[in-house]
Amino acid sequence: MNELVTTWEKYQVKVKIIEENKLEIALLVKPGSKKEKIFVGSSGEIIVAISKRPVQGQANQAVVKYLGKNLGLAASYLNITSGAKSKIKILQIVYHFSENKSEDYYISKLDSLFGV
Repeated sequence: MNELVTTWEKYQVKVKIIEENKLEIALLVKPGSKKEKIFVGSSGEIIVAISKRPVQGQANQAVVKYLGKNLGLAASYLNITSGAKSKIKILQIVYHFSENKSEDYYISKLDSLFGV
């Protein structure tokens, strides 16, 4: 497994590449927020604010759905692999490349998600 600092170096966001089409990102989730958004905190952490409360996995499902929508991926391609009952989560993303969706496409989606 490789670990790299992504193109978002000014934020020092770390992404772990698992396989050629899989990566993991650490997230800090803030459930019960008034507005759903994703942003990079002052220490470089990725923060996902979700309106759902952490009741019976509702916040986790909302995180997966929200990020999937913003990355152009079905929720089935995203999975919380660690931290199901914690605010700090590890999210695994599986990319499926096609003629219209290359590696550059997903990189641009991630860049726009973080406001780069």
